[in-house]
Amino acid sequence: MIENLIFPLDYIILTMGGIVILFSFWKGIISSILGLLTWIGSVLITLYFYDNLSNFINTQLLKLNLLNSYEQITNILSTIISIPLIFLISLFVLKRFRKIISSDLDRQILGLFIDKFFGFLFGFVLNYIILSTLIYCSDNFEFLNFLKDWLIENSHIMIELDIFNNNLFISIVGNEEITSN
Repeated sequence: MIENLIFPLDYIILTMGGIVILFSFWKGIISSILGLLTWIGSVLITLYFYDNLSNFINTQLLKLNLLNSYEQITNILSTIISIPLIFLISLFVLKRFRKIISSDLDRQILGLFIDKFFGFLFGFVLNYIILSTLIYCSDNFEFLNFLKDWLIENSHIMIELDIFNNNLFISIVGNEEITSN
């Protein structure tokens, strides 16, 4: 009887998942995907260009007489300044670009209904990807091994999701390849 009750972790997972689904439904699939691409684009732009800005800031800081003899500190300081600066600027520019694209889309009744419906589905898929990634990372990275045991012991949702993912993997890959390894 007790094993059929919902654990507190399940309430947290369901609440956070419901919030993601609600926001995805509210925004629609087009805005949700564009928003996700905005964040991913900002991260990628930051990863590619922070070094250039960091070198520029570092040379400017070294020109100051006060920081001329502290090259390591100015290098660290320039990196700390350049990463958030590039991320925020690229996020701002990409959000403006996203608004331009979103405002051009047609907002008819049928298009709005389809947009909201697929936004709802996008929320479910996003929750599935987040929780499956959490299970995968906790299973395959040594420093997170304790997390999978804790998740499985404290959540029926995570148990069922782990079983579903294992069955899905077996059905896609095939049982012969798993047993041969």
